Amino acid sequence: MDMLSFRQPSRTFQVRAAGIARHGDRVLLHRSETERAWTLPGGRVDWMERAEETVRREFLEETGYAVGVGPLEYIVERFFTPAEGLRYHELGLFFRIGFETLPPVPAFEGQEGAGELKLYFRWFTQEELAQELVQPDFLRESLFEEAQGLRHVVAGS
Repeated sequence: MDMLSFRQPSRTFQVRAAGIARHGDRVLLHRSETERAWTLPGGRVDWMERAEETVRREFLEETGYAVGVGPLEYIVERFFTPAEGLRYHELGLFFRIGFETLPPVPAFEGQEGAGELKLYFRWFTQEELAQELVQPDFLRESLFEEAQGLRHVVAGS
């Protein structure tokens, strides 16, 4: 499928939709087997796909669990350069979500695509997350704050 992403030789612009799942005093994050940083589960928005649908699709594909998508909590403009040197400008849409059936606590595994990449999902308390690398890093604290309506955040430079 076409992704909502525009690439040039040294830079990429993409739209990413992700879900914020809370269970008691825990939030759900994930990382791939090739990454160190934990992020909100989600993925790139496909061309002509609503961001809410992206969240539903990505969770079902990666975890096998269906989710309901609630209100948009964050619009995040993120600028970053991973190790390979490609510069990213990402527009992130982070929605509150709820699971139809709760995945295992504290952790479980999933997969990207047709199983070519293993994903690790983990429910974190605020204390546990304080010890981890999180991207974007503002999430380490803000995920545990009481909802304040829609927030716009610029992360990176």
